[in-house]
Amino acid sequence: MPEEEKREEIQETKPAERKKTMRFRPVEIIALALAALFIAAAAFLAVRRFSNGDLIFRPASSTTKTVETEWIVNLNTASADELMMLDGIGEALAYRIIDYREEHGDFETIWDVVNVNGISRSLFNRIYRHLTV
Repeated sequence: MPEEEKREEIQETKPAERKKTMRFRPVEIIALALAALFIAAAAFLAVRRFSNGDLIFRPASSTTKTVETEWIVNLNTASADELMMLDGIGEALAYRIIDYREEHGDFETIWDVVNVNGISRSLFNRIYRHLTV
C-alpha cells in the first residue's frame, strides 16, 4: 500500500506543478508578424500625413462654405436686392427691414436690426460682419 499512496501523491502533485506553455505553429507566427508589420506601416503613414498638414477627412463640397470677398451692406441705404445678398435674408425679410427703417427712421447701430420681426440673434450672428449703418 505504501506504493499506491506514493502514486496517488505523484498524480496529485503533477498537474499543479506542470506549467502550461502556449506554443504557436510557424504559420501563426508568420501571420502575427505580418499583422504587426501592417499596423506599424499604417501608423507610420498616418503620422506622416499629419506632419505634412494634409487633411485626412474632407467634407463633401455641398457642405463646405465658400469664402466670398468682403462686402458690406449699409442698413440705412440698402435696397431689397442688396439685403437679400445676406445669408438667411429672403425677399420678405428684406422688405420688413426696409419697412422698419421707413417707419422708425435710420438704424443707429447694426444691433438695431434685431428689432425687425424675423431677425433672430442667431441670424444676426451670421450676418453682422457684412453690416454697417
